[in-house]
Amino acid sequence: MGQNYELENGSVKPNDQDLTDIELKKIELANSDSEKGEKDKFINNSSMMNVPIDKKKFVYIIFLIHGIGNLMPWNMYITAGDYYTVYKLNINMTDPSENDQLRHYRDKFMSYASISSQIPNLLFNGLNLFLAYYSTSGSIRIELWKLINFSIIANIAVMIFTCVLVVLDTSTWPLKFFFLTILSIILLNISNGFYQNSIYGASAKLPPVYTGAVIFGNNICGVIVSVVSIFTIFISPNLQYAAFLYFFSSIIILVACLITFRQLRNNKFYRFYTQGEQDDSTSGKAPAVRPSYMYILKHCGEQCLNVFLTFFVTLILFPAVLSNIKQTGTAFDSSYFSPICCYLNFNVSAVIGNILPNYFIWPKAKHLWIPVVLRLLFIPFFLFCNFKPARYGVYFANDLYFILGTFLMGLSHGYLSSLGMMNAPKTVAKEHSQIAGQLSAFCLICGICSGVTFSMLL
Repeated sequence: MGQNYELENGSVKPNDQDLTDIELKKIELANSDSEKGEKDKFINNSSMMNVPIDKKKFVYIIFLIHGIGNLMPWNMYITAGDYYTVYKLNINMTDPSENDQLRHYRDKFMSYASISSQIPNLLFNGLNLFLAYYSTSGSIRIELWKLINFSIIANIAVMIFTCVLVVLDTSTWPLKFFFLTILSIILLNISNGFYQNSIYGASAKLPPVYTGAVIFGNNICGVIVSVVSIFTIFISPNLQYAAFLYFFSSIIILVACLITFRQLRNNKFYRFYTQGEQDDSTSGKAPAVRPSYMYILKHCGEQCLNVFLTFFVTLILFPAVLSNIKQTGTAFDSSYFSPICCYLNFNVSAVIGNILPNYFIWPKAKHLWIPVVLRLLFIPFFLFCNFKPARYGVYFANDLYFILGTFLMGLSHGYLSSLGMMNAPKTVAKEHSQIAGQLSAFCLICGICSGVTFSMLL
């Protein structure tokens, strides 16, 4: 029997007249969850349907940790940029042709690293979306929790290999070291494409605040990396030693992700929301409800577009444009201006933005596109700061304009990205929420890749 749905006042309702009583009950429950999800904090609420309590916010903290873990390894590669360009690849070769080749790779290292990360992440994030859809529809069978475990283990293996390269003397084979590093980045982002998409799908099965926890963890990761960068500047350590600490800390976070996610399988609160999936996996049967991909795309598409545009605008400007805006008169030491006024300022404000949906939600889902579109105004604003005076001029010369603008952009990014990711699974019936969550995660990566590409034009 085909299932068609329409939205009425933000709720799902059946369009067919021949739905069974069971199907009607599922839709009724989905509607009540959707409306209730915007008003309360599901973490401690157990008054409806004997919902178990998320004791001590255990499940929420786990998804927050995974939000940190799925971004930490790649962020540490970026933070250790000088380790590659100043230390490992800054070698004079005896062969002039090899020396010229090495100089090219050293000068363009971050460009090669960005391409090697974004393309695999986008492709395999999308691949995982379709694997998840066909798994849910019964064509194939892939258990989400196993895929997440495998992805984390693969990430740990890559980071261990990266730590080994740190301690090895590669001065006699810098070109091989460069290609091994790029290969590591590719493999990391292949597994991370599966991991990132899957963890959003897993959180989408729970109340919306748990999707917000993953976004919250993403931005906490940014704060951690910013603090590490500032601390590194302050103590001026050996680049090799600093890089080892960067990559080893990623391994610790990933191990924590692996251990904590395994604990979810036995958690009553988590099992309450994924009981159908776990029953199917133990019985070997496909889920009873077959999702329509076009139905999911139709109803969550607006929120996915909000997610895409939010990350698109942010990645056009941060970090490429904002980190290149020069100090004009603030009393900061120039070496701390960008780490504090740009990176730390943006990431802390984004974390604050993530927290705000726990206290109020405005605007409602159907009007979320308005502030998302208005964020396009940040593009000309920052171009007219002290970015490239010869090309764009300087209309906002005072550093306070830049600092306040960065804070507002980070705040709006954290707030609107949280709302968009939380809204997407609520636009469909509960049995479709995983696919909607993974579709919004794919749009998130599309927004990042598109923003990074467009930033090159500026």
